[in-house]
Amino acid sequence: MAETHDPDTHPYTFIVPAGDAAMAVEERRNIVSVIHSLLDQTAVPGNMVVVTGADPDRTAEVLMAAFDNVPPRSIPQLAVLYIGSATGAEKAKPAVHAAGAELRLRVLAPVKG
Repeated sequence: MAETHDPDTHPYTFIVPAGDAAMAVEERRNIVSVIHSLLDQTAVPGNMVVVTGADPDRTAEVLMAAFDNVPPRSIPQLAVLYIGSATGAEKAKPAVHAAGAELRLRVLAPVKG
């Protein structure tokens, strides 16, 4: 992905687990907490948060929760790459943009099976 291969960009990548198993739910909570801490402490220009997972809706929910309560326009020039669905990106966009970050989308190819 060209977005993560820029020599001036430091990506923080998170893979969101799908499903309703207790372990998956707990891991999603942990990811939200880690991203929120990252946004509070480390979000500087040149950093990128990359979020993906097998379930685009769950992935969008994690992204929205992570950006909840982030002060408005507090992280300008931070790029957020959401690898999921266009619908999920539209759900997450208001929270990401309110914080001042740029949301980029890569559509996740559906799994055939």
